[in-house]
Amino acid sequence: MLLPLTGAQAQLRPQLSLSVGPTYSLMTMQRSAGTPSGFRADRYFWPMGELRLAWPLAPQLSLETMLGLTEMQPGIQYRHQYGKASTSTGLGPLLQTGLALRRPDLLTFGSRLGLDATLGAAVAWLARSYRPDRLHEFYPGQRQPVPGRPLVVYTSHQLHRNTWLLNGGIRLRYALTPNRNLLLSLDYTQGLRPLLEMRTQRLTYLNAHGKPQEGGFVLRDRGSRIALQLGYGWLLGPIGERATTRTPRYGRADTPLAAPSEEELPTFSEPPTE
Repeated sequence: MLLPLTGAQAQLRPQLSLSVGPTYSLMTMQRSAGTPSGFRADRYFWPMGELRLAWPLAPQLSLETMLGLTEMQPGIQYRHQYGKASTSTGLGPLLQTGLALRRPDLLTFGSRLGLDATLGAAVAWLARSYRPDRLHEFYPGQRQPVPGRPLVVYTSHQLHRNTWLLNGGIRLRYALTPNRNLLLSLDYTQGLRPLLEMRTQRLTYLNAHGKPQEGGFVLRDRGSRIALQLGYGWLLGPIGERATTRTPRYGRADTPLAAPSEEELPTFSEPPTE
């Protein structure tokens, strides 16, 4: 009989996993009074990938090391009655490495499907330096605001090149074989300090009466995000001995003695009489 495909015994072996999928940016924007609500952070979907190696500490606890890569393209979006427009700034890839504690089999659904939970921290840094204080025009060449097209001039500059990340998530694990798992994970990551800031130098728009109004905003990207990833996992090391149905040597019940047959009964001769 084969060992179960899920459970504590399977988790006592190291596991290597590779996951890829889209990430949704959680950068924030602060608008000054009078700024139209149509200005907002252009939260984008970009690809990311992670390589994880889990070392078992106990039957229900593993220590994970992680190496990840995330593409970052923060931007600004403006929605109005005539449509929408957006612009972005290419920060490039964000590298990260860290440690996490994983609780395997928090919930199980049969012998093959299990739910894991994880909590960890990582350090992240931009793969390349960003040129400071770059000047941008939302509508290049525009000099006066017109209906549906405000005059927006803003700067973007790198505040820090690295940051600390706190993350947590859940993962569905489906056992394909005793050594192979299909993974689906949902993770939340919170950055602790901003990497990039985008700040308006001038924002002029026409109000409902056609008169020019001033506004402004500040957008910051800390590397915070939500990620949905599909992955594949390999359990490393030997599976272990297979279970057997043999009865232990000293655990067998005593076999009752069979009654002797008539041929085997002893015969006795009587002593001679005088």
